Amino acid sequence: MDDMKENAGGNIVLIVTPINALVDNQISILHEHGIEATVLRSKSWYANPTDNEEDGTDTPKDCEENLAGLSLDTTTVRKIKQGMFKIIFSHPEAFISCLEGRRLRMSSVLQNNVVSCVADEGHLVEEWGVEFRKDFVKLSQLGSLFPKALLLVLTATAPKHVREALTNTLLLSNPRVVVANLDRSNISIYKEKRMPASAGEDSFKAILVPIANNLKNLLREYPLTLIYLPPKWCGYAFKLFSDILGEKSYFPPGVIKPENCLSAQFHSLQTELMKNEIMKQLQGCDKSRSIHVVFATVAIGIGVNIHNIRHVIHITVPGTIECYY
Repeated sequence: MDDMKENAGGNIVLIVTPINALVDNQISILHEHGIEATVLRSKSWYANPTDNEEDGTDTPKDCEENLAGLSLDTTTVRKIKQGMFKIIFSHPEAFISCLEGRRLRMSSVLQNNVVSCVADEGHLVEEWGVEFRKDFVKLSQLGSLFPKALLLVLTATAPKHVREALTNTLLLSNPRVVVANLDRSNISIYKEKRMPASAGEDSFKAILVPIANNLKNLLREYPLTLIYLPPKWCGYAFKLFSDILGEKSYFPPGVIKPENCLSAQFHSLQTELMKNEIMKQLQGCDKSRSIHVVFATVAIGIGVNIHNIRHVIHITVPGTIECYY
C-alpha cells in the first residue's frame, strides 16, 4: 500500500461486499468521518440474500449477462464518473454480470483511479460462489479489470483449507497472508444438550422459555442476546416471547411500536425497514436501545460490529464450525 501514488482525480478503493445491511452501516460511518462513499447494487439481486440456503428462497437465474441494470440514480452515476467517491462498495453481481455495471467499471475515472480492490468477507467466495451466487467465484477478474490495483481479501472465518482455496480461486500469486490468533480471553463457549427434534416445539421451548422469563424480569437490564435459529423458528420464538412478556414486550410501556419491542427477528423475510432499525439499535448507544433479544439467521453476523453483546446462542448446530465465529 505504501507504493500507491495519488492520481490526478484522487485514489478510489473498490470494495466487494455481500449484503446491504453491512454496506449501509459502513457507508454511514464513512460519511460521519467526511469520506464520500456509495454502493453499486444490481436490480436483479434482492436486498439481503444470505438466508437462501436455509429458507428456500429463489436464487437469481444463472446467466452470463444481467440486463436489469443498476439501482443508481443519474446523479450518483455522474458523481462516480467524476471521481467524487473515494470508496465504492459493490455486490459482485453489480459489476461482473450486470451490463450497466460493466460499462461503468470501464469508465476512464475507474480505470485510472482505482488503486485497490477489496473482497470483504472473502470466505463467501468459496461458500456461495459454486451454486448460490456464482459471480463470487469470478472475482479473479478483478486482477484483469484493474491490473494496477492491489487486491486485499478480508475475512474472520477462513481456516487453512479455505485460505488455500481462495488463493487458487482468485488466482493469487504468492500472496502475503496475515493471520491473527482467534482466541479471545473474554469469550467462553458452553454447550448443552437439548431435546431431540422429534419433540417439536418442546425442543425449542425448553431453551427459550427461561430466557423469555429472565427478559420479563430484567427488561432493559437484560444483557444483549443473539439467538441463531432456522428462519421458520424465528417467528415462533418471537411469538412465544410476546406471549410470555405480554404488556411488558414493549418499552416504554404502552407504546406499541415495532422499534420499541424488547425482541426482534432478523432474516430474509423481514422488511428492510425493520432490519435497518434492528441494525441501528444494535450498533447504537446502549441507553437508547429497546431491542435486547434478536432471533436471527446467519445474515446478521456477517461483518457487523455489535457493541456489548453478551450472549450468542446457537439453538441448532451450525452447518460449519466457522459459523460459530
